[in-house]
Amino acid sequence: MTRAQQLDKEADELARIIGRAWIRVAKLCQECRQQRFYKELGYERFGDWVEAKFGRSRSTAYAGMHAIEELCAGGMDETEIESLTLANAIVLSKVPTSRRKELLHAANSQTERTFEHTVSERVPGLLLEGNVQVFFTVPRSFVPVIERCIEKAKRLNQTDSKTVALEAIFADFDLRYDDSALTALESACEVQR
Repeated sequence: MTRAQQLDKEADELARIIGRAWIRVAKLCQECRQQRFYKELGYERFGDWVEAKFGRSRSTAYAGMHAIEELCAGGMDETEIESLTLANAIVLSKVPTSRRKELLHAANSQTERTFEHTVSERVPGLLLEGNVQVFFTVPRSFVPVIERCIEKAKRLNQTDSKTVALEAIFADFDLRYDDSALTALESACEVQR
């Protein structure tokens, strides 16, 4: 075996290790959050501890925690998902609970792109749109209000997904206050000036 082939083989092995390390990171984060260990470690908020420990990788930590929570809430055992890559765990978490078990083997053996294609074929109409994290600062007193609204939207839309709940909240607002209402408001403000 040439040095180039050795290097390539080692890179593949490291990529597999890194690709599956997310679950350990996510489990550590879950335990730290649930047990509030971050306070014992001198951090006021869990997010502060995650930022200090994982820096730029904090989104990976949060994505991993979310994937574990979604998959386990849907009846999967952690041992079933610990060999998944984070990308495939995220895709699998978007699949309806009743269809996840049948896609588990594909999630374990396929690349992200191939698995997304498999899911698209087997679960037509499922939106596998990529997610982005949006950060904004609100007064601490807003947090309970935001959480209550999300919980209400989850119940009304019969979902466990915060993302689906937020989509429903914003879609309702957007439909209720269409562009013509905004234009009318702006016109009224101009008249008053």
